[in-house]
Amino acid sequence: MKFPWLKFVVVTSVLILSVRAAEAELLDWADGVHEYSSNIQDYAGNKMTADTEWWLTGEPDDFVAGWRSNAPGEYIVMHWDLPLADVVGDDLRIRLYGGPRASAQVLASVDGRTFTELGTLEGTAQGDFVDSYFDFAGKFGNDAVSFVKVLRVGNGPNTGMFFDAFAGHVVPEPGSLVLMLTAAGLLAAWKWRRP
Repeated sequence: MKFPWLKFVVVTSVLILSVRAAEAELLDWADGVHEYSSNIQDYAGNKMTADTEWWLTGEPDDFVAGWRSNAPGEYIVMHWDLPLADVVGDDLRIRLYGGPRASAQVLASVDGRTFTELGTLEGTAQGDFVDSYFDFAGKFGNDAVSFVKVLRVGNGPNTGMFFDAFAGHVVPEPGSLVLMLTAAGLLAAWKWRRP
């Protein structure tokens, strides 16, 4: 290349963008159920317990928990060991099935005590699993979210709602980010010095 500084700029830019993309794609599934109301159950009506909270943790697996048609005031609070980041675009994914008249508020919290509304979940006419997405959009400043709550709104016929999985983009641990940036810098320097 005739302009070595241009090669350095291009390689470094690509590496930085790759690191940022990798950071944004650190998708993490909920680690546990922090709290839930008394009638949270599976399809068969078995109530969730401390032994069955795994219905809602981890990747989508068709093990579900939620509420049936007539059970007002139901809620579930999920938590993450590594807090969720406010990245560009959507920050939270919820996989669910709901009756056509189902609805629930989605709220998030830094500390598990004070919650901020993110939006609303709606049911599905087809009765299929759907993914709903939510954006933190600067609502938490520099703080990262560790708790997400779904709070039942719709009640009555066709308002049952069952959840399969909750996921978000985790905040990389500082050591991991430093290692990624160091590797990117070393690779850029190596590319710069190569003839």
